[in-house]
Amino acid sequence: MCGALLTGAAIRPVPPTALGEAARELAAGATVVALVPTTARLLATRQRLRARRAGPGAAPPAPRLRIAMTGAGPVDGPLDALFGEAYGVGLARNYGSTALGAVLSGPAGLPPLCAGTPLPGVDIRLLDRTTHAETADGPGILQIRSDALPGWHDTGDLAVREHGHLRVLGREGTAVRRGARWVAPLEIESVLRAHAGVRDVRVAARRRAHDGEDGLVAEVVADDGTDTDELRAHAARHLAPHKVPDTFVLRAALPRTAVGKAAAPARYRLTPRALRAARAYKASELLFALHDLGALTALAEGSELADISAETGCDTRALELLLDTAAALGLVSTGLEPGGPAVPIDELAAFVELEKRLSRDLVSREALAAVARTGVRHRPFEQWSLDAELVRLYQGAMGGPSARARSALGLRLLRPRPGTRLVEITAGPGRYLERLLAADPTATGHLWQTGRLAGPVSEPVRAAVAAGLITTGPELPSGDADACVVANGIHDPTGGARLAPLLRTLKPGGRLLVDDLFLPSGTPDGEPGEGAELALDWLTHGGTHWPTLAALTAGLTEAGADLVRDLPFEGSPCHLVLAKEAD
Repeated sequence: MCGALLTGAAIRPVPPTALGEAARELAAGATVVALVPTTARLLATRQRLRARRAGPGAAPPAPRLRIAMTGAGPVDGPLDALFGEAYGVGLARNYGSTALGAVLSGPAGLPPLCAGTPLPGVDIRLLDRTTHAETADGPGILQIRSDALPGWHDTGDLAVREHGHLRVLGREGTAVRRGARWVAPLEIESVLRAHAGVRDVRVAARRRAHDGEDGLVAEVVADDGTDTDELRAHAARHLAPHKVPDTFVLRAALPRTAVGKAAAPARYRLTPRALRAARAYKASELLFALHDLGALTALAEGSELADISAETGCDTRALELLLDTAAALGLVSTGLEPGGPAVPIDELAAFVELEKRLSRDLVSREALAAVARTGVRHRPFEQWSLDAELVRLYQGAMGGPSARARSALGLRLLRPRPGTRLVEITAGPGRYLERLLAADPTATGHLWQTGRLAGPVSEPVRAAVAAGLITTGPELPSGDADACVVANGIHDPTGGARLAPLLRTLKPGGRLLVDDLFLPSGTPDGEPGEGAELALDWLTHGGTHWPTLAALTAGLTEAGADLVRDLPFEGSPCHLVLAKEAD
């Protein structure tokens, strides 16, 4: 920023997550952009997708861009090529720290993982940590001194000199020594990231007792269908044997800092809440028992103990103890003020009925342990023979008054015109298409039901299919839809989670609407947010993609779309998310 101000440049600060805003600044004539590698990769990926959709003759994405400078991480060959293809400018390099300032720099076109050469007034040296002697080419610990900071300062980075430039192998604590050779995790990450099925990767050491015996662990976020055997074979084709990771671990996501750096791996420890959780099942069983006794409707209406006892045929003294315990647990209230459930009693009863069933099989302790052992792709749910009763319970809970109200509001957000064509990807009966056809008989569409619990198509939609107004199946139409709706399916990896194909269904100006539940981000004091247990449903019988609204927003921007509106529902994990192709 100081350099830009000293030269009289105008500065446009853009948050690292605001890819759409950054792309618009580039299109508007930005001449220099400072990036971290993760943001550079996301911007280039987004622009490549947009260029493919726009075809030849589209306006250049950055007509005046001269320099794209990256810092706070390495630039590998594939990233340099990807950015150059997308924006016509390679990635320049910058290396520094908060304490030292900028100390290394290099123009675009440097070899992969090179950080450049010392800036004027900066001296560097590589120090062998074992012998404490300076080494000409390394590997060695990078030390720096400058006119502003005399005396040698240890960066903690392991580096080598190659072709007159400095290549950083990684932090001293993360670089790996195998035998007499140093291995750079960054190089291995670059190779793995070049695999078509890899979305993110982190390679680290597994420390062992003796020097030179460190293991290598690759944590990979991969598309469904990419397994560890395939990744190991890919690494073996492109890396020397001593650089191939010993262990490959498939992850759902890798946490990153606000500027896109890989965050330190999480360390999981029990908290005092674990003891409370060990007893928490009793509250659920109490609610299920009140449902079985037929007491929910009476409780919703604010009945007295004697009336509830007479209505249910229960022993009054035992029922009183149950209800007092329910009040102590916060399940019921005893005050005179108006109350009642946050949702209609029939919808609450449907959810309780479904949760009773899930607690016995799909989300039981045995099912959770089984998924942990087998992985999501081979979880027991995929092999179970589903009974019609489970499907009925699921659709009854997911298709209640709240869901119908959201579909009505969602269509209002889409503002359909006469003759609208709507693509709906859903784990339900096609509620959006049903409502659209009721309002506009000239509307057409396409329905794809995903998931094993989708249930039967609604009768109006079935009639529209028979009349040729609606097509069905997993083959989505391309480029002829005014709107695309994903209802209770955005987490499904084989269906609604694939954002790029969803956006390709739309005409220019079309809108994408997501109607689904998302995990909470937590409270300011660090307490878990209400609804975090939803992840267990997704793990055992749903999908785990885009678990939070932030993850979905990042995925949309990477796929070339901008968030138009997020409409959360108070007291509920449900959101209506409206997006459109970026300008």
